[in-house]
Amino acid sequence: IAETNAQGLIEDANAAFLSLSAKAKRGAMLADMIADGERTVVLKALSDIAGAAPRAIAIDASVPGDKARTVQFTLTKLAESEGTVVVFAVDKTERKALELQLAQGQKMQAVGQLASGIAHDFNNVLTPIIGFADLLLAKMRPTDPAFADIMNIKQNANRAANLVRQLL
Repeated sequence: IAETNAQGLIEDANAAFLSLSAKAKRGAMLADMIADGERTVVLKALSDIAGAAPRAIAIDASVPGDKARTVQFTLTKLAESEGTVVVFAVDKTERKALELQLAQGQKMQAVGQLASGIAHDFNNVLTPIIGFADLLLAKMRPTDPAFADIMNIKQNANRAANLVRQLL
């Protein structure tokens, strides 16, 4: 938790807030601890909160440092006439990483289900090919001219069936 003036100058902060960034210190600007590309969002939130009735504005921003962090800043003005803005900062880095892992796991599960469905459908096509090749081979002699071709069809269908088993 930190207190800033309407311009974003940190007037007071607890130890947890100060540990978020090396640039987070009393007398520094709140926007200085935010990644360069996201500072305008914080400055806009400060100007919005300064001109408004007491309410809260929440923004997510990156805080650079030894380890980049994703932090949710909630800015609120306690009283309409007071120029003090209270900033609550919640480190959401770990949660963000877990959300990304969950999304990746869901994608992998979807790909697995798709591959499984395709493999089953392909197996359904291969089964009659192998079966009819066996019927034809049973009716033919090895000396028949088409025997080698049908044997080749059966061997390739069996190889495809093995690939389907591996895919499953």
